[in-house]
Amino acid sequence: MAKRIQDIKVIGNDDIEVKFPRCNSKKIQNGDLFCAITGQTFDGNKFINEAIENGAVSIMTSNRNIEAPVPLLLIDDVRTGMAHASHALYNDPTNRIELTGITGTNGKTTCVNLLYSVFKALEMNPGRIGTLGWELDGKTEALNHTTPEAPDLLELISSMVEEEATHVIMEVTSIAIAMKRVEGFKFNAGLFTNLTQDHLDFHGSMPVYFQAKKRFFEMLPSHGVAVANGDDSAGLQMLKGIRADKVTFGFDAKWNVWGNIQELTSNGIKLKVGGDFGELEINSPLIGHFNAENLLGVTALCLALDVDKQAIKSGLETAPQVRGRMERIPLDGAVTAIIDYAHTPDAIRNVLQTLKPITGNKLSIVFGAGGDRDRAKRPLMAEAACELADRVYITSDNPRSEDPGKIVEDILEGTQRKDVNVIVDRRSAIKTAIEEAETGDIVLVAGKGHENYQIIDNTKFHFDDREEVLKLRKVIE
Repeated sequence: MAKRIQDIKVIGNDDIEVKFPRCNSKKIQNGDLFCAITGQTFDGNKFINEAIENGAVSIMTSNRNIEAPVPLLLIDDVRTGMAHASHALYNDPTNRIELTGITGTNGKTTCVNLLYSVFKALEMNPGRIGTLGWELDGKTEALNHTTPEAPDLLELISSMVEEEATHVIMEVTSIAIAMKRVEGFKFNAGLFTNLTQDHLDFHGSMPVYFQAKKRFFEMLPSHGVAVANGDDSAGLQMLKGIRADKVTFGFDAKWNVWGNIQELTSNGIKLKVGGDFGELEINSPLIGHFNAENLLGVTALCLALDVDKQAIKSGLETAPQVRGRMERIPLDGAVTAIIDYAHTPDAIRNVLQTLKPITGNKLSIVFGAGGDRDRAKRPLMAEAACELADRVYITSDNPRSEDPGKIVEDILEGTQRKDVNVIVDRRSAIKTAIEEAETGDIVLVAGKGHENYQIIDNTKFHFDDREEVLKLRKVIE
C-alpha cells in the first residue's frame, strides 16, 4: 500500500498489511491504519497511543518527531495520504465504474435525484450518494456527511461496484474537496449548478470557496465532460483552463444547451430545450424557476453524455418529489405547507420568489440559521425573508454550541420590519405559523428540509419539520 503513495517515508516494516484507514482513534479496530490528521480544532497525533491500544498496526502522520511501537508512514498531507491508501486498499473502485459528480451551492440533491431517475429510465443500475444518504437497487441508508471521508466513500463505491452498479452519481461539496475526500477519484463527468454565499465559516472568503469548486473540474480527465451554468457569474470560470470537454447551459441562446420556460405554475414546469444537441420538451411536476434550472442542467449533462433523448424526457418527467426539497404538503383549510432545505440568503430568496406568484392569500416563512456556521449570511437571510414574505417567523435551526437567542439577534440585524415574529423554540414557531395560516396561505418551513434532527449544545435530538406540520393539520390527498 505504501508504495502506491507518493512522497511518503516509511519508518519500520513497509510490508505490513492494514485493513482500513481511519482518522478517528475511537473507531480503530484490530489491523487498521490510524491517520493522524491535524484539523482546525484538534491534532490527531495526540490520539496515537489510543489508536494503538485499540488495534492500529500502523500510523500515518505528518509529524516527523513522533515515535511509536508500530510502523510510521510519514507524509506532509495526511488527508491526501489517507485517500490514496484507501484507493489502494479497495483496488481503485472509481476506475471501475462511471462516476458523475454534482457540485454547486444549491440544487445538488435535486440534480442527483433527477439524473438518477434518467439512468433508471435507461434501465441502468445506478447508485447515488449525497445529502439524503446512499441508494442502490432499492436499498438506502443515511450518511453522516453529504460527501463522506475518503475511506468510507471508497468502501461504499467498492460495494456498489460489487453489487454491479452501472453508475454512481454523487454530490461533491466544497468542504469535501478542500478536505481531500475525493482526492484521486476518477470522475467521468461533472455538473456545476451555481455559486452563492455559504460555508464561509470554513473557507473564509468567496474566492477560496470558488477555488474549492474549481478544483473539482480540474480533476476531470481530457475524455471527461464538464457542464456549467453559463447564467451564473462563476460558470464560465469553472470551465476555464480545464482538460475536459466543456458544455454550457442557461436561459440564453448563446449557451451550448439553452432553455425556454413555456409554462411555470403551481402544477409544474413546461420547458423547451434547444442548442447544439437538438431540441427536447420536458413537462415536470417540479415547481419554480430554480427547478427549471436544475432540469436544464441535468438535461445538458445527459445530452453531453449522449443519453437517449426519450430516456431524458421520461426520467425527468417521472422523477419523484425529493424529500425536503420544495416538498408540498396540502393541508385542510386550503393551506399548503412547503418543507425546504433553503438555508442561504440566495436559496431563501429563490424559494420565496417561486412561491409568491402562486400563493392564493399570504406567504409565510419559518426559518433560523445554523450555529457555528457562516455568521455573515444571517442578516442577509432576514433581508430576503422580510422583502418577500407576508409573515416572518424567526426561530432556531441547529444552534449547536451557540446560544440560540444570540443567533436570532444576528438574524434580526437584517430586518427592516416591526411585525416579525420571534419564537426561538422551533416546534412552537412552526405551530404558530401553521395555526395562524388562513385559506389560500402557503407556509414555508425552511432550513432543515430532509433532516430529522436538531443539534442543541452539540447533542442531536430527533426533530422533523415534516412531522411537526403533520401533527397540526390534516393532510389533503
